[in-house]
Amino acid sequence: MEIKPILIEINESSFLHTTSGILIGEKYILTTSHIFGNVFPGKNEIFSKIPTGKFVSLTRKSDANFSIVEENSNKTKAILFGVFKCEGLLSEFKDWSPGDKNEMNSVNLKENISLFVFLTISNERVNQEHFKSILHTWLLNIYREKIQKLDRVLCVSTPFGSRDFLNSFSQGIVSTTLKNGSLYLSDCASAPGCEGGIVHINGKPVGIILSSFNWWRKDWVGFTLIGDLRPILSGLVFNNRLPMSSVADTFSKLEQIFQNSLVQINCGVNWGTGILLSKDKRVFMTNSHVVRMSLHRAKNVFV
Repeated sequence: MEIKPILIEINESSFLHTTSGILIGEKYILTTSHIFGNVFPGKNEIFSKIPTGKFVSLTRKSDANFSIVEENSNKTKAILFGVFKCEGLLSEFKDWSPGDKNEMNSVNLKENISLFVFLTISNERVNQEHFKSILHTWLLNIYREKIQKLDRVLCVSTPFGSRDFLNSFSQGIVSTTLKNGSLYLSDCASAPGCEGGIVHINGKPVGIILSSFNWWRKDWVGFTLIGDLRPILSGLVFNNRLPMSSVADTFSKLEQIFQNSLVQINCGVNWGTGILLSKDKRVFMTNSHVVRMSLHRAKNVFV
């Protein structure tokens, strides 16, 4: 499955708002709530009513035209179809917001840092099961990653939302991790417009740029705030509030269960793998071709 950085453009009358995003597979786009900018009046009031840990389909119509721009400069129309508020990120910013509205690059982290937006470039209605399966595949590829201080970071985004800077690279390290490990600070350089960009840590696409902290209370800082994608993806896939620290543990336990339940099934000269479904009742499951010979020739099956 391909994960690609893109630029998202929103045209509303004479106003053009841009931000970075991530193209997942062939038609789904993930980005941060920066995408709305001034397009949705009263958006904070609307978003505050979105339940935590649940994907919400958006039916509200907007005069804004969404489109994405890829590295080949092709422009494709996109449709907004849902938002998701991640609990794992929400708790981090209960008492933290960077400066005030008059300061450069200030962002209302308290309200919007945990909110993620999804678009599609398909005119067809989104198949929720297919959407989840794509996210599940991504999660399976990255859930084992352990992120620590000094790990290498590569951010791919579009500074200032300018096509001239499309898919720019910025390298650095993980400077520190916050609380439950769902947020990281990095010394990677970023700028407004980079929000929603993909972050590779140790070569794996495990993060998303949440905010540029180049300015903090009128002082130059130079940090980039990165969100771990795993609590976001796990919340979307499993429709629960699984904290970041539990994602890897949960998958490891599932793997142990399956590994301890795997058996070899012998049927004459044929053999295959089976899964133990019930130890008490001695019930196993396998493919039909493994036991096909026993069905036709009354051969015994051994486990």
